[in-house]
Amino acid sequence: MNWQMSDLATWVGAMQWMFLLYFIGANGGYSLLNLLSLAGIRRHLEERALEALPHIYSGFEPPVSILVPARNEEATIAASVRSLLQFEYPEFEVLVVNDGSTDGTLAALTREFALAPFPEAYWKRLPIQPLRGIYRSPCIPICACWTRSTAARPTP
Repeated sequence: MNWQMSDLATWVGAMQWMFLLYFIGANGGYSLLNLLSLAGIRRHLEERALEALPHIYSGFEPPVSILVPARNEEATIAASVRSLLQFEYPEFEVLVVNDGSTDGTLAALTREFALAPFPEAYWKRLPIQPLRGIYRSPCIPICACWTRSTAARPTP
């Protein structure tokens, strides 16, 4: 029985060393993976920091006019113009061309953006029917509406 106890003690000691080496190896592997991921984390944080910065414009971007043709769009025109007004660009304007609508498209725009008649002179370059009116929003200066008559198609 004496020799069996010594064999058991040797076996338990060997198992303790085996568990100790396993945990040292596993934790060493985890530590190595953490060290290797530091470079990736640093690169990710640098890229993310650049995305959070505001967009820088050079100042040489040309002004942009967004033309919105609208004919019988009473139900959707206000939401469409609101979505276009969220455009991120240094200088732009939204021009709604109400092309002879027979529904309340102009009334919906007037109600939503407080459009008022604007006495703007325009240069007639194309053979079209005269405009019924030009409207501007006093609260949103980049929003305007040109209203044409129902027969506002080019004449041959």
